[in-house]
Amino acid sequence: MGDSSQLAVLRDKVTTYGGPLVHMRNEMYNKNKEIAVSNPVLSHISDTYSEVGSELDKIIVDARVKFIMGEITEADFDAAVARWREEGGDKIIEEYTKAYNDSAK
Repeated sequence: MGDSSQLAVLRDKVTTYGGPLVHMRNEMYNKNKEIAVSNPVLSHISDTYSEVGSELDKIIVDARVKFIMGEITEADFDAAVARWREEGGDKIIEEYTKAYNDSAK
């Protein structure tokens, strides 16, 4: 009988612990869905991004951090974006645009 009463105590603690967290999660979700902007490409695949996306991401992430830290100018940041586009970014944009447009038909 001791085991079943311990189980009841644990079950009550889990229920009590889960209740407020579930409520908080639902509340945050409802607030965020009013202001969130979804990313329409998340359900699509770009072969180019699959192949070189991590390298291209690094170009933008590094430039963003350096720009925020004042280590590069806006012109330098724009140059990084141009490099991203030249090294595959434009192809990724084309692939995601096509996939999105095809799915909307």
